[in-house]
Amino acid sequence: MGSTEKRKSVVREYAEAIVIAVLLALFIRTFVVQAFKIPSGSMLPTLLIGDHLLVNKFIYGIRVPFTGKILVPIKDPKSGDIIVTGKNFGAGSSRQQAVDCFKSLEIPMILAESYGAIYERNAINAALPILTYDPKVLVDLQIVNGCEISVNLENSTITNTETGKSAQLNEFSSVQMEIYKRGGLLNK
Repeated sequence: MGSTEKRKSVVREYAEAIVIAVLLALFIRTFVVQAFKIPSGSMLPTLLIGDHLLVNKFIYGIRVPFTGKILVPIKDPKSGDIIVTGKNFGAGSSRQQAVDCFKSLEIPMILAESYGAIYERNAINAALPILTYDPKVLVDLQIVNGCEISVNLENSTITNTETGKSAQLNEFSSVQMEIYKRGGLLNK
């Protein structure tokens, strides 16, 4: 009788440990970070087939699944935020909606090391300013996530408004500027 109780508690301990581990893993995967493996070549050359990514789900708050309700708001993109990203931004995004989403969020511009060709053309046609930069610029200006920056399209300069440091971006072409000033390719 005593040995039965002892086995029961050991089984119970293991069961509790497994349940806690599974619940913790589900919580982390749902609200904090999720792993993905790239299954196809649609994002080449930015992401290769078989590449592994960890997606930060926490930055925009903890959301209740299937409801859209935010329990703990952390950060939302807001009107006026400038997106600064890496190489081949928009690669694999051949639809105009990829640009329209940023315009609807009132994101005034995107800075990247380079762009996917179709995304770049769609952005220029929609008058969404996109500029490229040398990665050294971010280091020199001490630009990190959440920094306040300003960009002058006329002379293609970026300024870290917190430090006052400025640097040159790759030039905004005259064609881009003309389309931007008209409000899009189809506007006269």
